[in-house]
Amino acid sequence: SIIGLMLVLNLFQTWQWAHGILDRTRMTKAYYLSIFGKTSVTDADRKLLLIERPTDAVEVLKNEAEYTRRTAAFFDFENAKDQGLDLNTDTVFGGKFALRIDEKHPYSPAFGNSFIEITKKDHAWIRARLMVFPTSVPDENSASLVITFQHKGENYNYRAGSIALKDFDMKAGRWNEMHMDYLTPEVRSKNDSIKIYFWLQGKDPVFIDDLKIEIFD
Repeated sequence: SIIGLMLVLNLFQTWQWAHGILDRTRMTKAYYLSIFGKTSVTDADRKLLLIERPTDAVEVLKNEAEYTRRTAAFFDFENAKDQGLDLNTDTVFGGKFALRIDEKHPYSPAFGNSFIEITKKDHAWIRARLMVFPTSVPDENSASLVITFQHKGENYNYRAGSIALKDFDMKAGRWNEMHMDYLTPEVRSKNDSIKIYFWLQGKDPVFIDDLKIEIFD
């Protein structure tokens, strides 16, 4: 009797697999229990699956309404704690200060949080945006907004290559907005940390201001 029931279950779940009811890549325990014995699935069932991860190099959050949005950090370079950085008062977007990025100081301060501090779910979206003032033609002076996870000091799910200044139709001698959406990976450890920073690969100075990090949980 037990073997017979197992054969019936096996054949039925093979049919579910063939008809896409048992998902090939995004299964979860909650989804399996929800569709057990079903011949069709609802939208509510599918929300129990793991998130469908983009295959494109550029990730875009399209369903903001399904998430709770909060600001995790805002760097306007106005506070006293920012002393020691190469702050500028002549070229600013808002307030009194902007940060100068150059060959000697090619990196901005980095935002860092562990995965468990970002979300208690299996994923979250991160949106980083900032204002950038190139002093020379952007195509000849590349820079990147970098978002990456780190496990024991090693990067993974690194995003930056397609986020050079030239990809944002930026103009020299004026303020331009730069932004990036990022889906957290399937982390190796919930204590792994995200790092977000601006990196100048070129030689000519760039000013940045109002770096904002938002989390969609």
